[in-house]
Amino acid sequence: MTSAAADIAIRDARPGDRAALAVLALEANAWEGRFHHNRDRSPFVADAMVDVGFSYADERDGRFIVAEVRGEVVGSCAFAVVDPGDAYLTDYDRHYGFIAEVTVRESHRGRGIGSALIAEAERWLAAQGVSQLQIIALVGNRPAIRLYERLGFRPYEIALEKRLDGRPVGIQSAEGPSYDQTQPSG
Repeated sequence: MTSAAADIAIRDARPGDRAALAVLALEANAWEGRFHHNRDRSPFVADAMVDVGFSYADERDGRFIVAEVRGEVVGSCAFAVVDPGDAYLTDYDRHYGFIAEVTVRESHRGRGIGSALIAEAERWLAAQGVSQLQIIALVGNRPAIRLYERLGFRPYEIALEKRLDGRPVGIQSAEGPSYDQTQPSG
């Protein structure tokens, strides 16, 4: 798939993309580190994150794709068909597409690359018979949440966090702290 307007080419990730994908992974963790203190920024974690992306294609009935602009890898996305077999879900809702690890180089954000990656994930997952998608974002990552909502995603569930070691949870947004869980709300 190529978008003429933005010169975005979407294709499957290849082993030769590993170095570019590791840069994306480090940049993503640095970005998400602004929203939560738990993001590891070491080069070792970048390789592990790239391995996770490839595992979607190799082991999880999914794909790992990249976005290129003029031959440079500037984004990636991993996605898969999921059927967790949860007894509490209807048969229809038990089988869904999960979109993970959407990353775009900070220098290329706002150009439609994330939208193009998600559109390809939607196209492929629909072709696999999936009619429902899930995607996650850190609470403070307002730019990602706005993109996902603009693409039609709506809140489904919320995960709450509590530290037992006394350290603050440390969630904040790109626009500044969204709330401080070090102080009880009431």
